[in-house]
Amino acid sequence: MKAACVCFHMKTLSAILLLLAAQDQTGTSSQSENWVVKALVGAILAVAGYFGKSLHDQIKAKTRAKRNSKSEMIKLSALLQESGSLFRDQNYKARRLMKRSTVCTHTLNQRNANYTP
Repeated sequence: MKAACVCFHMKTLSAILLLLAAQDQTGTSSQSENWVVKALVGAILAVAGYFGKSLHDQIKAKTRAKRNSKSEMIKLSALLQESGSLFRDQNYKARRLMKRSTVCTHTLNQRNANYTP
């Protein structure tokens, strides 16, 4: 769609330039030439406005994408911190359980070794 608008503006600008060139060759009145100059300036301002709006929209889209990306990174960081905390807690409990089971097994082995029927 943007290419079509640019093409339309360029065609309009070309038509005005052709009209201006044709009037210079025919020697029309200065009031007519003044109208063409105003139209030419208007067309140039319209093209500049279109490109300015297009540039503004691109900058706005990039800023929005960057903000969304930063928000997602913050959420991911929070999830990673929470999962790390859960891992450390589970690891601590597993080590404590292994230590207890080793002590219990060792105690049972000692009792069995000392047991004489």
